Parts: sequence; C-alpha cells; structure tokens
Amino acid sequence: MLKPSKHTPMEPQHEPYFQTRPSQHGHCACATPAEPDGSATMGSHGYAWNQMERGALAENGGNALWEVWGTYEHSFIQTEAGWRVDGMSFFATAERGNDFVRNTPGS
Repeated sequence: MLKPSKHTPMEPQHEPYFQTRPSQHGHCACATPAEPDGSATMGSHGYAWNQMERGALAENGGNALWEVWGTYEHSFIQTEAGWRVDGMSFFATAERGNDFVRNTPGS
C-alpha cells in the first residue's frame, strides 16, 4: 500500500548510493520552451528504489526495500557558453517500504 510522503522535497543524501547499495532511479524527460529572459523549466515524473540487506533484519524493520514516486523540477538558464542547469528539486508524492533503508547511510 502506498502512503503519502512526508519527505517533500527530498533531503540530499550524504553518501552516494551507487557506492554503498543497489539502487535504481529513473525519470522521463520533457522538452520545454525557453522563456524570453533566457530561462526554462522542465517537469518530469520519477521513481526510485533502494535496497539494503541490513533492512531485512527484524531489528531494522524486516524489509530490505524502500521506494519513492514523485516529480522533478529542473530549471535552466542560457549563458554565453550554452544552456546550464541551475536548479533541481524532487517532490515525493508517495513512498513505501522501510524507512530504515531510506534514512541509513551506507550498506
């Protein structure tokens, strides 16, 4: 059962997941027109899962998986060198799984 997320926007992680645990993150991109002031904003939908075997231990919640669904907002600015990303936010809309997996750095 999905539950509304209490993590909006998602706080940055201090340790890269790819170095410490299996993880998959995906989102679909959308093209967006540029504004007259040289800025642009793109919205997309995202999904991610993170797995941590320690989460499967009874004392850690008994579930090795945590998943999240939400939306991304990327902002861009046009410079003399070309387009640059100047902001990115992820707004979680639903999540399920073990908060221990989400909140614990490392594997």
